[in-house]
Amino acid sequence: MWGFSHVNLALAIDNSFDHRRISAAHLIREAERWNALGTGEAERIVTSTLADFAKTLDRVTVPPGVPARAAVQLAWNVERLQAGGEIGERPSAYRRRRRRP
Repeated sequence: MWGFSHVNLALAIDNSFDHRRISAAHLIREAERWNALGTGEAERIVTSTLADFAKTLDRVTVPPGVPARAAVQLAWNVERLQAGGEIGERPSAYRRRRRRP
């Protein structure tokens, strides 16, 4: 599974199937389209979820059988999303920077 990388998502997020083109803004716009949240709630939820996810990545150990590069990729994704950018492609030289609790 981890040896092959496919860039297309099964469902579109804000009309994008390519996960490399997804940004936090895409997630917020997608959630707003659902019309299930109050004004500003989508942004608050996406922002807090990304922050919680980043903290969790710093606190957990990758379970046996899961490649360490999976955690590295997830760290890249959340860092890019929190910075306001698209996920894009992770450079091979990227090294995960753990945050201090």
